[in-house]
Amino acid sequence: MKIHLITNCTSRKLHKLTSKVHLKDISKDAISPSENWTKILSKQVDLLPALDAYAGDHWAKVKDIERLGASLWIVSAGYGLISADTKICSYNATFNSNDENSVSKFYSKENLKEKNRCWWKDIHKGRESSIEKIYFDHPGDIFFIALPPNYLKVIEPELDNLASCGVINLHNTYIFSSKQDLSLSLKECFYQAKEDFCEQLGGSRVSLIIRLARYIFKGLSLKEPTYPQVQKMYNALLLGSSPVKHINRRKMTDKNVIDFILTELNDSTLTKISTTKLLKKMRDQGMGCEHKRFSKIYSELLVEIKNTNFREVSKNGKS
Repeated sequence: MKIHLITNCTSRKLHKLTSKVHLKDISKDAISPSENWTKILSKQVDLLPALDAYAGDHWAKVKDIERLGASLWIVSAGYGLISADTKICSYNATFNSNDENSVSKFYSKENLKEKNRCWWKDIHKGRESSIEKIYFDHPGDIFFIALPPNYLKVIEPELDNLASCGVINLHNTYIFSSKQDLSLSLKECFYQAKEDFCEQLGGSRVSLIIRLARYIFKGLSLKEPTYPQVQKMYNALLLGSSPVKHINRRKMTDKNVIDFILTELNDSTLTKISTTKLLKKMRDQGMGCEHKRFSKIYSELLVEIKNTNFREVSKNGKS
């Protein structure tokens, strides 16, 4: 018996992958956007196995679970469903809305969920990879599905079908995500990553889902039935958690964030300040910024600093 982890990709890729392709470069009026996109991906030569290509806090925890013995499968907006050893390039595509690289721009459906599902179906045309195939190829195994809502909704129809025919059940599948409305057949497999768990699991809310999956994974013994163990560990989290305290922080413009970062970098070595630590320091000073937004600003600023004179960037950022 083996445990399989099905989780999402990340927007951050290793800097050693020099070339990067962007979904925004595909016209929304293209006859077949998914075909155009896959052709672009197929022409890339700067590649790494998926396990080694992604970066960030979420991915660090994914690699922890993989090192502990899990087989890894990745739900990627750019590549579709891939394994850990699939070689990929650096790319920018997402199932999230309000992003210039969102796959949703190609479809006229009313809601984001349906748009994303259309893309998922299109990008898998002519391919054998599917959630169903993973389950049928590994009967008797255990499956951990750790996905944010927009990504989980993409594969929900496949999961629902498998649950309806008895392939997925509460003894072999454990779904970790933030609060959402799953189909009835999957509710018994669902474990909500509550923000109240942050203190016990550590880290930020951005990686809370995968941290919950890692916590359960590390405490699991495959020599005994898994369901009672998962229930016991999850209930212990519920009992041991306290309601999170919400702090009203001052909202920051992009320029405010850049100025803060430059001030901190003036007194430090660039490579020694992680995104998480820098954001925590800013929040501790009463300033607020969403993690993904802060990470994007910080990454772009580091590239600019690398390519130009630091003092000039600092001067322009504060002008």
